Amino acid sequence: MAELADARDLKSRDESRAGSIPAVGTTKEMEAQQAELQTTENRYAEVKLWLDSFAEHIQSGAIMDADDSMIMKQLVEQIIVG
Repeated sequence: MAELADARDLKSRDESRAGSIPAVGTTKEMEAQQAELQTTENRYAEVKLWLDSFAEHIQSGAIMDADDSMIMKQLVEQIIVG
């Protein structure tokens, strides 16, 4: 009787997992999406480093470098004069 209960338990676990196993095409799509998100994360991290460096240079009064100049130009271009 215990074996029958164990078999039912295994079957119910398999049925509950069946919907969660992705199809092969879906896995490739998920991997592509994950790679895209990783790339986006890397870009944001790089921009954050630039902005942190820019803020530090502005606060310290250090001479601006090429990266700081580029950031300043981008910020100025975003200003809307009304």
